[in-house]
Amino acid sequence: MLVEWNLSSEVGNYIRTKKKRRRIDLKFMSIMSWKPENAQKVTELFAKWEIPKGLKFLYPPCTVLGGDKSVSIFETTDEAWAKVDRYWRHTCTIETYPLMESSEIAKIK
Repeated sequence: MLVEWNLSSEVGNYIRTKKKRRRIDLKFMSIMSWKPENAQKVTELFAKWEIPKGLKFLYPPCTVLGGDKSVSIFETTDEAWAKVDRYWRHTCTIETYPLMESSEIAKIK
């Protein structure tokens, strides 16, 4: 079985088997972190930030209190994610991880 992870204008993942092909949407978890001295700048940027078309939050950005980090879960297109990266990269470090429901992983043989 081959698992492909491919961001495109349509968010998702395809699982291929010899018999069939089925679509499984991937979600992503993002952890943004910043230096303590940039905390005020991050707050100002967040207040002005407009969520790009194609980015859908499933769990909105939440600040880790006292941790200089923010966590969110979302679905996105590659174009929307590029806009997020460009907006935040000069102030924050962004770690992004693909997520899949455990019940879906259990179906993969």
